[in-house]
Amino acid sequence: MAIEPAVSALFGGEFGFLRPWAFVLAPAPLAARLLLPPTPAGGALPAPPGIARWLSASSGHAGRGPAGSASALAIAGWLMLLFALSGPHFRGPELLSPTGRDMILALDISASMAERDMAGPEGPVARIDAVRSAARDLLSGREGDRAALIGFATEAYLIAPLTHDLAAVASMLDEMTVGMPGRRTDLGQAIGLAVRSLREAPEGERLLVLMTDGEANAGDLAATDAAALAAEAGIRVHLVAFAPGLEPERRAELEAVAARAGGRLHEAEDPEALRRVAATIAALEPVTPPEERPRLIEDRTSLFVGAALFFAALAIWRERRG
Repeated sequence: MAIEPAVSALFGGEFGFLRPWAFVLAPAPLAARLLLPPTPAGGALPAPPGIARWLSASSGHAGRGPAGSASALAIAGWLMLLFALSGPHFRGPELLSPTGRDMILALDISASMAERDMAGPEGPVARIDAVRSAARDLLSGREGDRAALIGFATEAYLIAPLTHDLAAVASMLDEMTVGMPGRRTDLGQAIGLAVRSLREAPEGERLLVLMTDGEANAGDLAATDAAALAAEAGIRVHLVAFAPGLEPERRAELEAVAARAGGRLHEAEDPEALRRVAATIAALEPVTPPEERPRLIEDRTSLFVGAALFFAALAIWRERRG
């Protein structure tokens, strides 16, 4: 309705009516006065003088003065009653619709990640910078998923716990410091921490995206054994290897780790290829947005009911005073 944008601008929200057809009743008092036959003499119970005068004022017989004011107030009260009947409300922002998927990003921040050997359009790029950009691509457009962030090297640490606030997880990417948890790489510990983080999570789809430069050179828990634990916990693992010139033997090991947990190995040798890998994983693990998301409705019926009662009381007071 045309009134909705005006009220929305006035109150600073998105205003609407659940039953806009109620405004069809606006001319009902006038129609009743014009169409219904007059009441025969003695056919109605006598009304107290004050109420009789108020009814007379509301019917439009009175002109100026207190009776005319009472008529205007009665009309205002009738309009407020129509507003209340129409179901006035403010529509809040769209509510998040959880997808039931928990995704953990595990990023390698060992010493080798500081190497600037990723060929970018404007010159060599550090591996960690390319990985941060790809991780942001993975997080974008995944509203409804829960995400967490793990940084690993010799040790693995949970940097951001599982949350629907993907922007907060993305902001933590810049807080990751290369070499902070050690200078070597332990894939098994990173996968093990992801398993522990998701073990207590509600049932649903579980996903681990692990990005590494492929130089696993530390740890007591073999990466393949950790992948087996992930498979038992229902966690699918996608391994992303982005060091240039990955050796065939190392590639076979990483493929075995990913396959053990129902995922696959993705390779990238430059930032552009890494962005394509992120798009591939997003396509393999799609987020299907709902056709229509629920919205918070703030009912305002009581406000207009109160206004209608106020105008009715004011009209009676004006009439009695007159």
